[in-house]
Amino acid sequence: MTHPIVPYREIKTMYRETGFTKAGHVCPPHECGFVTECWHAHEWDGGPHSGHGYNHGMKEFLADSSELLALTQEIFTALDAQSCILTPAYLRQWFAHWRDMRRFSLYHQADAFLRAHRVPRTSDAPEGIFLRFPEDREAAALFLRCGFTYLGQAVLFFPQKRWIVSGTHHMGVCFYTPGKDAALESCALRLAENYPNCRAGTFHNT
Repeated sequence: MTHPIVPYREIKTMYRETGFTKAGHVCPPHECGFVTECWHAHEWDGGPHSGHGYNHGMKEFLADSSELLALTQEIFTALDAQSCILTPAYLRQWFAHWRDMRRFSLYHQADAFLRAHRVPRTSDAPEGIFLRFPEDREAAALFLRCGFTYLGQAVLFFPQKRWIVSGTHHMGVCFYTPGKDAALESCALRLAENYPNCRAGTFHNT
């Protein structure tokens, strides 16, 4: 199944209207306002092949990431986040540049998804892919997992919620917001209590 493609000019307009630009340019999410983060207690650092941090193999990596992604999906559902745009709008490239990235199955899965939508992996004006929830949660999870492993650089942009959601290499999911989002913070803290290995908190980006 293919999804609607969103032109870069429309994404940039939505970024500006939701407070994610500075001086007319799409800015790094970590420079915008606040971040509510959910993270796993196991301190992974780039996944099971990095040789750093918590490193107990692919089976445990997939189990831990599935737990964190289940929490993330619960937040989407609780706050009625029905759709987003999958985009690399800030960095303008979908993947990091690693010489051996082709040996990772996550890379091939994400690359196949982009190829199916005829979206270039690098562009000065990268198109986005429109996703709906819950039917596209697996596609969203795939690109968040790519963020957990240093491979991916795409984010989930929720214009109606004023969120940019990305996976971090320390197995965290960051909800970046231009201002403090009390409903998001409260929801993340409450739902994280149902996941013994997950934590949540809100921080001001300075």
